[in-house]
Amino acid sequence: MQNRALILDASFRINEIRQMFKATATLCRSFMNLHYLLWVSLIAAGTNAECPVELNPQRVVVKYGSSVSVNCSTNITHNGIGWEASVGSVSKKTDRNLITWRVASLTRWDMTAMCFLNYDSKQCIINLPITIYKTPDSVSINTVDHTGPMIEGSRYKLQCDVANVAPVQNLIVKWYKGETLMHNETFTDPIKTPVNKTSILQITPDRSDDGVQYRCEAELELGAEGPQPPSTVTSEHINITVYFKPIINETKLPSTLGVFRGYPKVLVCEAEGKPKPEISWSKSNGIRLETPDGNLTVNEFENDDFYTCSASNSVDTTTRQVNLVIHDISISLNHSGPVIESHQYRLQCHIPNVVEATSVKWYKDQSLVHQENLIGIRKTPELTIVPNRTDDGAQYRCEAELNVEPASSKHISIQVFYVSITTVNPNRPMIEFHQYRLQCHIPTEVEATSVKWYKDQSLVHQETLIGIRKTPELTIVPNRTDDGAQYRCEAELNVGSASSKHISIQVFFKPTINGTNLPIKVPVFRGYPLVLVCEAEGNPKPTVSWSRTNSAVNGGNLTITELISQNPVCTAINSVGSTSRNITVVPTEDYLPLIAGLVAITVAIISVIFVFIYSIYYKTAKMGHYSLKDAKPSPQNGNIAQNGKDNPLHMKKLSQSDILAYPYHKHFCLLVFYLNTYNMPLRFYGLSYLSAVLLLVTLTGTNAECPVELKPQRAVVKYGSSVSVNCSTNITHNGIGWEASVGSVPKKTGQNLITWRVPSLTRWDITAVCYMNYARSQCERDLHITIYKTPDSVSINTVDHTGPMTEGFTYKLQCDVVNVAPVQNLIVKWYKGETLMHNETFTDPIKTPVNKTSILQITADRSDDGVQYRCEAELELGAEGPQPPPTVTSKTQLTVHYLPEHKLFHDIINTNGEEVSLNCTVAANPAATYSWNSEHLKETRTSSVLSSSTLSPGNYTCTAKNLLGESSKVFTVRRTGGRGTFWAILLSGLGVLAILIISYTIYKCKTVSRSYVI
Repeated sequence: MQNRALILDASFRINEIRQMFKATATLCRSFMNLHYLLWVSLIAAGTNAECPVELNPQRVVVKYGSSVSVNCSTNITHNGIGWEASVGSVSKKTDRNLITWRVASLTRWDMTAMCFLNYDSKQCIINLPITIYKTPDSVSINTVDHTGPMIEGSRYKLQCDVANVAPVQNLIVKWYKGETLMHNETFTDPIKTPVNKTSILQITPDRSDDGVQYRCEAELELGAEGPQPPSTVTSEHINITVYFKPIINETKLPSTLGVFRGYPKVLVCEAEGKPKPEISWSKSNGIRLETPDGNLTVNEFENDDFYTCSASNSVDTTTRQVNLVIHDISISLNHSGPVIESHQYRLQCHIPNVVEATSVKWYKDQSLVHQENLIGIRKTPELTIVPNRTDDGAQYRCEAELNVEPASSKHISIQVFYVSITTVNPNRPMIEFHQYRLQCHIPTEVEATSVKWYKDQSLVHQETLIGIRKTPELTIVPNRTDDGAQYRCEAELNVGSASSKHISIQVFFKPTINGTNLPIKVPVFRGYPLVLVCEAEGNPKPTVSWSRTNSAVNGGNLTITELISQNPVCTAINSVGSTSRNITVVPTEDYLPLIAGLVAITVAIISVIFVFIYSIYYKTAKMGHYSLKDAKPSPQNGNIAQNGKDNPLHMKKLSQSDILAYPYHKHFCLLVFYLNTYNMPLRFYGLSYLSAVLLLVTLTGTNAECPVELKPQRAVVKYGSSVSVNCSTNITHNGIGWEASVGSVPKKTGQNLITWRVPSLTRWDITAVCYMNYARSQCERDLHITIYKTPDSVSINTVDHTGPMTEGFTYKLQCDVVNVAPVQNLIVKWYKGETLMHNETFTDPIKTPVNKTSILQITADRSDDGVQYRCEAELELGAEGPQPPPTVTSKTQLTVHYLPEHKLFHDIINTNGEEVSLNCTVAANPAATYSWNSEHLKETRTSSVLSSSTLSPGNYTCTAKNLLGESSKVFTVRRTGGRGTFWAILLSGLGVLAILIISYTIYKCKTVSRSYVI
């Protein structure tokens, strides 16, 4: 019975175990099928939500054949992330949140790459935009269907060939004439592979284009992710030669020329043309004259003689006829001996009695200085002059209008002697409280008896000159109030007194911080930031900075709160010295809102009380009942009585002419009366009267705009270049013309457009006004003219320092811009590499060329070693100026010395006997020297890397040192177990796991046996 029970029990347990295994296998297969179906569904359906991955960078611009790497990252839990790409795909990773797509050399033009992410049973994809570019193999420029020189006025084509560039839709071909951008051309072809492109520029050269250089630039504009500045390939310059017909200089060869008998006359015939013209002369009788250099000297001449100059080249021939008129006029000075500055003298113009003069003109050099009409028999006109030092060497002449032809005298040159003042060290500014000497220079041709020294208008010193002493001196000790002071000296000479010009001194002084705007103790309300304003006065202008804050702050404004940990210090520094001001910050509670609330409540209560009292007073004392029924004027004064109350206002209707004729101050008085009367209707009348008067003033005070148009409305001209501006109108007028410093155009009545034209603009103070007469009035329109000159040079250097810089120290870079105008359009730009660091502009209103200096203060850092700084002087002349703006650049490269510095000062190295490399290499300038220290080293080591397979466990100290300092790093070498230990641990773990499984199986078998015993 017992055996039967045991057999039944064993068979039953076997069946039970088989059923459990079958059920488990079926469940596993079902789960795998379900997982597969879900995966396929996710792939097929895709995702509609935004993909939670980030590409860095989000777009890549890669040069063909260069490397590229892009990170794809996510911050969510996922089932796999990877890259699909034409080249360099990255398989799905499930244990990372960041993977990198990397290609060492990108050589496919149709490159695609996408990052995919599996999460929440779905997959999303984000594409990486890729732009692959290639700079042109070459850019060349040439003329189309033409060789040799060009002819003025003819048309030609220039062709720019860009070879093998991609992508062409990012290509911009720029045409330059000199430094002026003439034309841009872009392309829309969508092709990505390299192509060849051609750009055509059509030109019509004139004589000003002779020798001009044209060039074309192929620029790839690839956006912010592309190279900056954009990649550019420039063609060789092409110089064009322009042939043009000769033009004879009419200024040097007038059509009518006055000559003096007995004096040879040189007729100068100069012609501009290309090829260089040949000059020939012929006389009125047709005889050809030999003139090797083009100038004709006439020794004997008769009235009515004329000569003809011919200028010829391969393009054309130009002729000019000169008529000679004989006159004899002379000029003299009524003084012999030295001419002293600021004294008065007379010039006399002697006119022969054989002719009759109607007027005389006096010229100083080429400028007309005086003109007068001759009356009766007066034959010796005079000109009174008071020469100054600028007149030294000036040439005066007189020109008389005779009854035959105009005649001119020879020139008379005057030599002016003057007194001058200088400093002993003229090229350096003066420093406050230092001693300097001024010298008064007196000409040796005159004798001086005494000298007086003036500061501005005050006499500061006087001395008597003894013997032959000729250079008196004045010793001064300037302070800051003397900055800009003017000194002069006045000498008493044997021919009269003479005074020097003023000399202005520039005084440099150390900064003084404005204590009014920056008190020593500053309260700061809790919760309210406070701006500390540090302003300092000094010369040169000081640089203001803040320190003892969490970090240094440049500039005069510092925002602080009550939580500031240290009291700030403002420091102002310039080349003379520095000044500091310590600020004590006092945290304070803010009671202002509470006070403001109490004040507002008080004002509101007082206002309510006042309105209540005034309403009672107004009803009882001022309001009445008025009626105009049967109102009649008073027989005494003509006024209207209203219920017994007499209104003193005269009621009179004013016409428009009355209003125009009536003085406005009387209108104002009448208005004040209306508005102060107690009668409410009259107050309303007063307000209406005010509106009428204001409208009248507005209408009568408006001037119509001048109906002329300037084209262009503003002229921007390079010094010495030509300029032309049209002035036009579309209304009927009585005359239109130009008034200008140079090139005025007389009034024209039959034209609606006139042109002001100057071939060479060489006056800095040029003005031009277009005027028009119409409707019995005249209006004017000023032309805004900007004359500019690019700098002669731009240089950059270090102030008060030579050689390498040291990290952590502050230095000044100085940019000197020489001879530039106008300075108010100058922008000095400071660059560190390609990064703009600072802009400086100038507000000086002066128009003539000046020199300017810009200072950039830097604190040297190791990252600056080898960095290139540059300053650019750019003239920003607006839309009418040259584009891009003219720029002159100067560069300098910094050398920075810095001490060695390890990023990690302790490193642990684990080894199990293989070779160990301890790398102590660190950046330093000058280069560091190395030393190793350890109880395990038996010999001195000086290399930066210590490599060995026999290093004993322990500490190894490396010291890197240069002339600025040193830095140490400790390496700890530890010995670890080998592969035997790994396998021992693994086998031990597997053994423990086997014992647990067997024990669990025995336990289950015993449990089942107890449950099924029969």
